[in-house]
Amino acid sequence: MKQRLNFTYLPITISTLLLFSCGVKTKNDENTKNVEIVVNPELGVAVNAPKDVLYVPSANQKEQLKSKSSLFSSAEEEKSESGKNVYRAKGSGGLGTDFIEGLDSLYEYDGIPITITKNNIEPHVKIEGSGDKYCESIFTLKNNVIKIDTEKISTLTDCDIKITASGQTKSNVDITKSAIINVKINPTMEYYFQKTDPATSYLKLYSALSDVGLVAKWIKDANQINNLILKYDPNKTDLKKYKLSNINAITGAINVKSIDLSGTDLKDLKAISLLENLEKLDISSTKVDPKDLTLLSRLPKLKSLAVRNLDIKDIKYISNNLNNLVELDISNNTQIEDFKDLQNLKNLRVLKASNAGIVDLKKLTNLTQLNSLDVSNNDLSNMTIDDLELLVNLYNISELNFSKTRIKDEFLNAYFEGISNRNTLKKLVIRNYFNRGVSGDCDKINIIDNIPSLGKLTNIEYLDLHGNGCNNESGFFQKGLTMTTFFSSMSNLQYLDISDTAVWDLSGVLRLVNLKRLKLADDDGGISMTKEQCKEALREASVVGISSDCRLLNSGRQQSKSFTVPGSYTWIVPRNVTSVKITGCSGANGGAGGGGGGAPGANWSGSNDSYGGNGGNSGSVNGGGVVAGFSGRPGISCTIQGRVRFCRDMYGDSLEPKQHGGAGGNGQIGEGTKFGDQIFSLANQKIRNDSNNACLGGVSGTGGVGGTGGVEGGVGGSRNAINGPGGNGGSHSASGWNSKIESYSIATNSAQVIQILVGKGGAGGGGGAAGSRQNGYYPPGNNETNGTSGSAGANGFLKIEWEE
Repeated sequence: MKQRLNFTYLPITISTLLLFSCGVKTKNDENTKNVEIVVNPELGVAVNAPKDVLYVPSANQKEQLKSKSSLFSSAEEEKSESGKNVYRAKGSGGLGTDFIEGLDSLYEYDGIPITITKNNIEPHVKIEGSGDKYCESIFTLKNNVIKIDTEKISTLTDCDIKITASGQTKSNVDITKSAIINVKINPTMEYYFQKTDPATSYLKLYSALSDVGLVAKWIKDANQINNLILKYDPNKTDLKKYKLSNINAITGAINVKSIDLSGTDLKDLKAISLLENLEKLDISSTKVDPKDLTLLSRLPKLKSLAVRNLDIKDIKYISNNLNNLVELDISNNTQIEDFKDLQNLKNLRVLKASNAGIVDLKKLTNLTQLNSLDVSNNDLSNMTIDDLELLVNLYNISELNFSKTRIKDEFLNAYFEGISNRNTLKKLVIRNYFNRGVSGDCDKINIIDNIPSLGKLTNIEYLDLHGNGCNNESGFFQKGLTMTTFFSSMSNLQYLDISDTAVWDLSGVLRLVNLKRLKLADDDGGISMTKEQCKEALREASVVGISSDCRLLNSGRQQSKSFTVPGSYTWIVPRNVTSVKITGCSGANGGAGGGGGGAPGANWSGSNDSYGGNGGNSGSVNGGGVVAGFSGRPGISCTIQGRVRFCRDMYGDSLEPKQHGGAGGNGQIGEGTKFGDQIFSLANQKIRNDSNNACLGGVSGTGGVGGTGGVEGGVGGSRNAINGPGGNGGSHSASGWNSKIESYSIATNSAQVIQILVGKGGAGGGGGAAGSRQNGYYPPGNNETNGTSGSAGANGFLKIEWEE
């Protein structure tokens, strides 16, 4: 069986010259346009072209439409089966199967009528199709009817049809005229659903509806409320499976005024350009080629356009085609080469150009209708007072955002002074996002205290100065916004954000009777006040909600500073800190050194005495007057009498001095720790040896061991002589005293300079040297040893704690 092609018939209507001369023309409706091809007394040719989209229904829709059509007879169906496959839509009829009748419906379209009026001239008419794929082949002219092969239409197809009419007048003058009409043909939404188009799968997931009819109704409802949101939602994880590269399926949403497609994979603007009632469009962070923005010139009502992060390099794609724009967002397009073409947008009232590579505002001078300007995240540091006129001429400015621009304080001060007489500014945002803990970045913030003319903007209603505070190396605020006194003149102020600044005084907000919101803290930080300090400062304020805003500070930020190395320091009290807690100790005392061991006496024969050296005394500890050093043991004198050995202690001064052990060194006293006038207690014998509550003193050293010699024959071979042993060195039984760890609460004043001294622990005494042996014979024995050193006492420390 031969396959039957589906065609749309576009009949050519021929009338008499009488009709033409009487001015009878093909009836227009709001969705058609009459195009005259030939205008001549002897021949007139005109076409009534559709302006709206022609729809190709799905097989299911065709059956429903035919069953509901009272115009179809079985004979007509057999005759025109292939000629009833393109439809026009009422309302949202191009969206779904539920809209067969009523205000949102599809109805049969008989074709594009061509009206010819003639006076014995037989015109010749031909057509040529061009444009999208298949446009050259789907249109044919046969028996004065233009046919469309709908079997080839599976997506939105935009075609131009060139209609050429020619003929010869009675005077043999050839007439040949042409005109081009545009025809857009698109399958219905159900058609797209049936072929599982990725975009319709995206719509299903986005709406959480599986039935095409319900999805169509969902879009229709959005159409009726004029706002359709299809932007990428990261919380809808399944959306990653499907890419919304076009919205061809929803061209039936003809009444929608606002569409948000940001973050999607949108590439094609063709369908969007058909939504002639569109007033607001967001295609930020999509894959649209900026050159295709020229298609949006088909949207005469478009007033608001957001094209953030679209890699735009040439602004003319917007400025040359969308002269009616009122609001434009070109933020995050850092490659824009020149902003001069923005001056073509004479009607622009809102310009958002954050992070757009702007370095000055010279190209904005002609945008005199601007009332809102966002140039945040651009480097405007090179602007000088000479550039003031650029902004002052923007007479209608009511909203400004200069956040993170490095714009100079003197520029802002002069600018605010210049516009204070006009006083149109209602909203001002100068937020800071720099790393304020890095010293170099401190120079990038605005020091609001240096912009006193800000207080002259008495009509300000919204003021955001978040983050304008900087830290010095010690972690304390050193510049930015510190005072609120100039806010007191802003009687119309309703919203004030001073979070993460150096503000320590809130007196300027006490009389702001219109203030509805005072923001003092967020995740970045608060102000230089604690919760209780804030409440106390605002206790008498009549502003509703300020007390609750103080609670955002919680209990303030706990700050601390520790000093652990002995020495002198200077500390400056942070702003608004009225008390601190200090914890620390003085240096502990050092331990005493042990005495050296005495040397033994030499071995002598006969009755000669052999004297050992005395052991050295230990050093003193904790101050010699309190605990003196311990004495070493005396040397021993031994002799033989009648083969009996006699030994006795001998402190004899006649001994060789070098035989005596040396004395141990004294343990030193620890130094005191001080915080201003507050002195921490020195080491004390009553402080127990507990490392959790004390800085520990040094341990005293032990005395050396006295030397000995063996018993054997002395000089001359006599075996009845013996050397005298040396005495042991003295060991101190006491260690250095501990110092107590103490805490104090100290009242302070903002910016007070406090001198700090951290005490050093006392040094331990050195061990005494062992005595030296005299000349003579020493049989093998134990050698005398040095005394050991005492250990040093622990160093003191100081820790300061406060709330900020």
